[in-house]
Amino acid sequence: DVVRDVPREIAKRGDTVHVVVPAYSRLHKDGVFKTNLDFDLRGTIYRAELYEVKPKKEIANIVHYVIHHPEIAEGGIAHIYHDDPTEPFYNDFVKFMIFNTAVAQAIKIEAFGKLDIVHMHDWHSSAVLFLKTYHPNYRELRKMRYVYSIHNLAIQGIRPFYNNYASMNNWFPEINLDHTALMDPRYHDCINLMAVGIRLADAVHTVSPSYKEDVLLPSRKPEFIGGESLEKDLQQAENEGRLFGILNASNYENIRVAETGFLYRNTVKALFRWLQDESKKYKADFLAHTGEKIMEHVGNRPRFIVSSVARLTEQKFYFFKRSPEALEQILKRLESVGGI
Repeated sequence: DVVRDVPREIAKRGDTVHVVVPAYSRLHKDGVFKTNLDFDLRGTIYRAELYEVKPKKEIANIVHYVIHHPEIAEGGIAHIYHDDPTEPFYNDFVKFMIFNTAVAQAIKIEAFGKLDIVHMHDWHSSAVLFLKTYHPNYRELRKMRYVYSIHNLAIQGIRPFYNNYASMNNWFPEINLDHTALMDPRYHDCINLMAVGIRLADAVHTVSPSYKEDVLLPSRKPEFIGGESLEKDLQQAENEGRLFGILNASNYENIRVAETGFLYRNTVKALFRWLQDESKKYKADFLAHTGEKIMEHVGNRPRFIVSSVARLTEQKFYFFKRSPEALEQILKRLESVGGI
């Protein structure tokens, strides 16, 4: 929602916005090939491909791109990212180092034209800042200004400096690593890519003003989620006038009003349209698990619906976990008004 709405607001002012994301081995297939991107990684030459793609909705002054490389793969069914329980961020580090270096190369050769500002999101894109600061091939990127958005501060992209395939030294052997500037505050033999974004960007922003105040304080889990060990870096950004809190940056003005009394019917229709997409390989599992529950209410639609769109993490349901009787009371109350 942020990457959708922020470019639209910028474009309204007459500025041109270029949005670039990984192709995840599929998003480039209907795109228009623009150029090859050749760059050094691991002491060898990598080649990625830049495609311009058609968005779901055409907006003036916004151009969309994807970058394709065989190692930039999705993480499996219903996941963009990989789950690496033995070595966290291993696979994601590999693919996002390729993606970030490809983006840096595209900026360098002006594949997007001349840029004034580069806007990055979470640890997955912060290596662009590392490259422009330390890599001799990307000194030209220092002409631009860089904005870094924090969406999920807890996920920080921590990987070893050395002695691992997914380590900074293995992927950038030509760079003398500045350990003090790059290291994780807890694991001094590792880089923290979230910290890199906070430390090296010209401006850092959280997705709400109140969250900005939270992250300046240490976390006291599970009751309070604050700076997640990066509060000192965030305090420094605040002291330097680089830290901002902007509420979501999302547009709530164009919300469509559903026909009264047909919310459930429209939801079911939308779900089945989604299931018709041939790329949804897990549709049978979805139908087996959820279809019966859905169909139960098609003919006898509920009077009241409660829904939530969120990641099911401990932080988001902690109070229900601590006090399950509260959830039971909510469900009983919902049942009493004919809801689901």
